[in-house]
Amino acid sequence: MADSNAPLPEPARILIVDDEPSVCRSIEKVLTRAGYRTTTAVSASAALEALQANQDFNLIITDLMMPQVSGIELLKIAKTSWPNVSVLVITGYASIASAVEATQLGAANYLAKPFTPEELQAAVVQALTPRLAETPAAAESPKEAAVSGGVAEDEMAVGHWAEPAVAPDAPSILVIDNEVIVVNSVRRILTRKGYRVEAAFSGNEALQRIREKSYALVLMDMRLPDLDGLELLSRMRSIKPDLTVLVITGYASIDTAVEAIRRGAADYMAKPFTPEELLQATAKVLEEGLTN
Repeated sequence: MADSNAPLPEPARILIVDDEPSVCRSIEKVLTRAGYRTTTAVSASAALEALQANQDFNLIITDLMMPQVSGIELLKIAKTSWPNVSVLVITGYASIASAVEATQLGAANYLAKPFTPEELQAAVVQALTPRLAETPAAAESPKEAAVSGGVAEDEMAVGHWAEPAVAPDAPSILVIDNEVIVVNSVRRILTRKGYRVEAAFSGNEALQRIREKSYALVLMDMRLPDLDGLELLSRMRSIKPDLTVLVITGYASIDTAVEAIRRGAADYMAKPFTPEELLQATAKVLEEGLTN
């Protein structure tokens, strides 16, 4: 039986950082009503002073766009100097690119302004809750219509062709997408640059290939006929924890981008994309995979 005289755990202490004082006050009001202890700062420099003076913060809520030192810079400093403090990024200029960057740098959550008190409290709870290495995939709606125009039209091709010869030691890439036209287009772009490319047209086929062979990179769509993309990502990385994965999707959203990065994706790219964008993203994640 629990000891009724045991002290209750102290509420989390939260540092709120935004260059708009009214935003700080609004967030502070919501969170103090919810029982949290709060401190506000209207600049990143003031936030750093507060962090240096008090070592017991559990969470930093920081705006993304601030003068002099941005929220991204504050995030980098915080995760280096105070790695155990969670960071929730808030912004009125939300984008998939900034959500991916913030999550890659260690942000626990990302919330677009304007938000309701309920949305703020839910984001805070999630940011304060330790995440398991493997999170069950969230349910998604049934697969929607096929993505058209996944890459530039001049790279489109249906069927197969004679692939150019590649070096025996060329990086091997697995492309996972149930759309033949997308797979063939991506394959053509990558093989022209000397990559060795294989394809899987379903999640289960991809898992079988991952078990049997090592790949320098997996390039995967989020919507497959048999497995949810987030679930597939988690299962692949449970088989090969060091697997480098680049997510491509015609249904890009900030939520799925953040969750994909949390589950270990190296990057996230929206369709349609040009051959140049695909090659740049591929080279970037392969280079980062070699240095990690």
